[in-house]
Amino acid sequence: IFIGQYYGLKILAVIVIAAVVLYFILHYAFLKDSVLNIVAVNAQDIAMTSAAADTQDFYDAFLKQNHFDPDDVQIGIDSSFNALADDSNSSNLMAGTDDVVFSDEEFMTSIGETGYLTDITKCLPQDVLDKYTDDLLYVTDVDAKVKMAVGVRLHDNDWIAKSGWFANVKEPVIGICSSAQNQDTAKAFLLYVLGEE
Repeated sequence: IFIGQYYGLKILAVIVIAAVVLYFILHYAFLKDSVLNIVAVNAQDIAMTSAAADTQDFYDAFLKQNHFDPDDVQIGIDSSFNALADDSNSSNLMAGTDDVVFSDEEFMTSIGETGYLTDITKCLPQDVLDKYTDDLLYVTDVDAKVKMAVGVRLHDNDWIAKSGWFANVKEPVIGICSSAQNQDTAKAFLLYVLGEE
C-alpha cells in the first residue's frame, strides 16, 4: 500500500508521458505527405453523401503515373464546399492551401476575375490549348485588367463522369489556383483529367 501511495502519481505520470510520446511516434510514422489539394465547389447534391472522387484510391492511377507511391502520399480532397453557404474557402484559395479547383462556370468566373486562378495558357502545352480552344473559360482580372484563360470546361469528360461530382452541372470547369503550392502536380492533374497525359 505504501508503494502505491508514494509512487502512484509518479507511475501514472510516466504512463501518461509514454502514451503521449507513443501517440506522436505513431502519428508521424503513418503521416502521408500531401502532393495535391483539390477543392470541388458545389460538386455534390445535398442528398449525396460521397462520390468516387472523395476517396484516395480514386487517385491511385494518377499518382502512380506521376511517380508517386500512393502508400506514401495523399491528395487532399474537399468536395463539401458550397459557394452559396460558405465563404471560408476563398481564404484557402488565396493562401495556397488549394491547388486545383473544380466548379460551375459562374463561381469559377468570379474567383478568376479576382486573380485567384492561374492563366492556363501559360502553363499548358500549345497542342492541348489548341485542342480545347472552344472550351477555355476567359475572364478579365479586375485588378490587372488582363483577359486570361482560367479554366477548361469539362463537357462529356470521362473523369468527371467517373468521379460522381457535378451530376447536375452541364459543364463543370477545372482551373489551377494562382498561389498553389503544388503547381507542377496541379498541371499534371489537369492534363490527366483532360485525358492528355
